[in-house]
Amino acid sequence: MVYQLIYTSSASAELDDFGLREIAQTSSFNNQELGITGMLLFYEGSIMQVLEGDEMSVCSLYGKVKKDPRHLGCMILSTRMAEKREFSEWFMGYKNISGHLNGNTLFNLSKENLATIMPTSPSEELAVLTQTYAKVSGF
Repeated sequence: MVYQLIYTSSASAELDDFGLREIAQTSSFNNQELGITGMLLFYEGSIMQVLEGDEMSVCSLYGKVKKDPRHLGCMILSTRMAEKREFSEWFMGYKNISGHLNGNTLFNLSKENLATIMPTSPSEELAVLTQTYAKVSGF
């Protein structure tokens, strides 16, 4: 069993793609030591991140994120105990989807682009969450 936390936030004005790439690179190194895996999506100033690992480590890391002035309005979307990691290959995968999507809604996900962003066999919770974003976006 692994603890999974999914949250969303808004990037501060000074946080751009370059800054997020640096965060992802540093996080990948640090998360490897903590046994945390996950991914971070960025879309036109909005962030969605999945963190997986030991519950105490994940919650501690999320606490640091909430205090980071580069993240505004942090909000947990989902927490759960999962059977297995969904991002076991990524200590911190990163994808800027700003230039790849049409429209201006938060995480404008569709069936077509979900395959390039999410794991091939996402959990029901992750699939429902991303499909909800797609529906809200009009797909």
